[in-house]
Amino acid sequence: MAARGKSPFSPTAFLAKVGEGRRHVKHQKGDIIFSQGEPARSVFFIQEGKVKLTVVSEQGKEAVVAILAADDFFGEGCLAAQRVRISTATAMTECDVMCIESSTRAKDVSRGCSCCWPISARRDLPPP
Repeated sequence: MAARGKSPFSPTAFLAKVGEGRRHVKHQKGDIIFSQGEPARSVFFIQEGKVKLTVVSEQGKEAVVAILAADDFFGEGCLAAQRVRISTATAMTECDVMCIESSTRAKDVSRGCSCCWPISARRDLPPP
């Protein structure tokens, strides 16, 4: 139960608003949202559309590791101290994506927000 005089934290409301460390980005079909090997500094939340995650092996072979849709998170490895992206995220359709800087999430935790984002260890991605 929320403390008296303090409204409960709403992940839906948080993700719907642009603000400090959060920005809304529209991607066209085929846009690269991030590439394997780039610095990992943001988590993404799909508000609308589909995103494909792929990895490329050292031999140059590409594999699709996930196809994500509205209400899915991706890029969450940065929250677990992953320094570089281990996959490439590509828009499969027109997409509305909320980009959340990983430092913003850390600030929310330090403020004592009682939310728990539905982010768990991804078993469908290879280790770095």
